[in-house]
Amino acid sequence: MSLSSDFEEKRVLKPSIDKERRSYPRAYLDLPVEFKVMGFPFPHGGIAINGSEVGLLLHALREMPLGTRLDITVIFANGFELGSFDLFGEIVRRDSRREGQVGLHYGLRMIRISEENRLKFRYVLSGLHELLDRGTMIY
Repeated sequence: MSLSSDFEEKRVLKPSIDKERRSYPRAYLDLPVEFKVMGFPFPHGGIAINGSEVGLLLHALREMPLGTRLDITVIFANGFELGSFDLFGEIVRRDSRREGQVGLHYGLRMIRISEENRLKFRYVLSGLHELLDRGTMIY
């Protein structure tokens, strides 16, 4: 009786190294978001799951159709303070709800952002705010 007969033979697959196909690579964010649907006065909450220089992936409980325009504030830790940036975006993708999932994922395309807020957004995408959050000094 050989050992190989006792165990299933398994093929080891090499992980494929896929080249990033996006023009603007995504960065993991996991940051709180407050947004207002255009035409409605009350804010709603959500989570920015990831983002790039052209948009965000938003997790929200509120159901919204494609084309909905939102005023968005993303909040992040900046050392021992909270920072935020504002942008105006439009829902361009909506992921269907899976069984047991609470809320929906929305792909947002940035329509408008001020230069000051764009710099803050790039700062968050770079991950430097996380270094400050851990007490590391950035010069």
